[in-house]
Amino acid sequence: MYTFQLKKTYQAFALHVSFSVADDETLVILGPSGCGKSTLLNVITGVVHLDEGSVKQDNTLLVDTKTNTHVPIHQRNIGYIQQKSNLFPHLTIFENLIYGVKNRKSRAYRDELERLLTIFQLNEDVDKRPGELSGGQQQRVSIIRALMSRPSLLLFDEPFSALDNPLRIALREQLIKIKQDLKVPIIFVTHDLEEGYDIGDRVIIMNEGHIVEEGTTSQIFNTPKQIKTAQFLGMKNIWDGRVIDYIDGVSCVDIHGIQLHVNQEIDVGKEIKLGIKSMDVLYVKKHRIESDQRLNLFHGKIMDIKRTYNGFLLAIKVNDLSDHVFMNLPDYVVRTHGIYLHDRITVCINQEKIIVFEDRNETL
Repeated sequence: MYTFQLKKTYQAFALHVSFSVADDETLVILGPSGCGKSTLLNVITGVVHLDEGSVKQDNTLLVDTKTNTHVPIHQRNIGYIQQKSNLFPHLTIFENLIYGVKNRKSRAYRDELERLLTIFQLNEDVDKRPGELSGGQQQRVSIIRALMSRPSLLLFDEPFSALDNPLRIALREQLIKIKQDLKVPIIFVTHDLEEGYDIGDRVIIMNEGHIVEEGTTSQIFNTPKQIKTAQFLGMKNIWDGRVIDYIDGVSCVDIHGIQLHVNQEIDVGKEIKLGIKSMDVLYVKKHRIESDQRLNLFHGKIMDIKRTYNGFLLAIKVNDLSDHVFMNLPDYVVRTHGIYLHDRITVCINQEKIIVFEDRNETL
């Protein structure tokens, strides 16, 4: 396990974080541009020196400002894959992979190299030079080179960001396939939410050099505790409310004239912030409206429809609610039920999916 306590201050920015990553864990770091993700990785590698703090591998200190411990970069055994492949242009792919490797003639080394070349589909390219490969192929070489050094920690700094989407998906799938065998802690920095969800065992959300929230991938993406996290992940339905009643495990919350039922015990009279993902707002079919017994059913008017990569995002005006209620619908639902702009519509705000936030901060 690696444990980090990191402080680094610049004139207009300060990094101050504490976290750990287990031996077989992939920790994803998410956050807006300029939040300190890349600075964090540079501090871990030693490219940037700490002002205060420590880097510890199990019980071994690699960096400790209190004892003036600072293990040189080349002795930390950290694999670092960046956005650019940084291969030697004058060497072949095979020569790039074995460069500086002491045991490159051993059978075990050759077998492992052959295995990774097969997984990353580069067997036929070992005699080529980097300039003859695509960007995706060059990144695959960089990953293999890092893995062949048998690192004790792997760092990825948005390694697929410059690639086309099909290549990003393919490399992501290959990395997921091999990471189970590595038993090496991985810290993966990305701005791609889908990538972070697919790769991460645990997620840290950063903003302005600090950790906003951390938890398992499921916790962060499905039930974030902080408003800043929810906003960063794209949640559009976030409202102010006041609890007006509580009966049998269900709180009733007044939100500017409409009443939402929430499956949570909250003190009556308390002012809260709550939200729900647009995909958890449900469409109620016209012929089922009268017989539907669910709570949180509202009638409204569609004020906007925008196409998304996986369907449509609808903005719905509900009663006297000043904010629109946003709902995601798959393409086939919109087409099958003939849903159009300015139509009257009934929705169900799924009470089981409503999140009551721990903080009341409003912007990221």
